[in-house]
Amino acid sequence: MKTQSPRFLSSLLLLTITLLYNLHTNAASTGSATTNPDAAAFIRSSCSITLYPDLCVSSLSSYTNTIQNNHAMLARAAITVSLSRAQSMASYVSNLLSQASSNTDSGTASALRDCSYSLGVAVDNIRGSFKQMQQMSDSAAANAKKFRFQMSSVQTWMSTAMTDAQACSQQFNALPDSRVKTDVIDHVTVVKKFISNALALVQSYGNNVRKP
Repeated sequence: MKTQSPRFLSSLLLLTITLLYNLHTNAASTGSATTNPDAAAFIRSSCSITLYPDLCVSSLSSYTNTIQNNHAMLARAAITVSLSRAQSMASYVSNLLSQASSNTDSGTASALRDCSYSLGVAVDNIRGSFKQMQQMSDSAAANAKKFRFQMSSVQTWMSTAMTDAQACSQQFNALPDSRVKTDVIDHVTVVKKFISNALALVQSYGNNVRKP
C-alpha cells in the first residue's frame, strides 16, 4: 500500500478550503448575518433522521444561511464537512507515519501505512460524491433515470468512503493497545460519524426531490 504524498495531501487541503469558502460565500450572499430561525429548524428536523443528530446540527449550524430549507444544499454541506474531517484525519495519520522512529514496531508502522492509504481513498470517494452533487439539482428529477443514476453514484461513493475509513481502523485490531492505536481509532470513529450523517442526508435529499 502507498502512503499519500505530502503534495497530494496539500492539494486535498486546498480543495477542502475552497469548498468551505464557497459555502460560506454563498451564505453571505443569501441573506444577512442573522441566522434564519426557519432554516435552523429545518436543519434540526433534517438531522433528526441521522444516527448522530447532535453532531449533525453542530457541524452544519454555520451553514444555516446557505442551506435555508434546501435539501440539496444541506446534503452538499454535510458532504463538505465530512470531506474536511476525512482530509484532516488523512493528514494526521500521515504525520504519525512520518514521525515514526526506528523504535516503532513494524506492526504499528504497517498499520499506519495501510490506514493512510485507506483514508486517501476515502477522501477521493467523498470528493467524487461532492462533484456529482454539484451537477445535480431538483430540476434534474425531470429526467428521472439520470437523477437516479447520479443519486446512486453519490450514495455509492459515500458508502465506499465509510468502508475505507473502517478499513483504516481494522489495521489496528490485531495490535496491542497503545496511544497511537487509541488515537487513530478514536479519530476515525468521529470521521465515520460525519460520513454516516452525510450519507443519511444525501438519501433524504433523494427522497424529498419532487418527482414529475
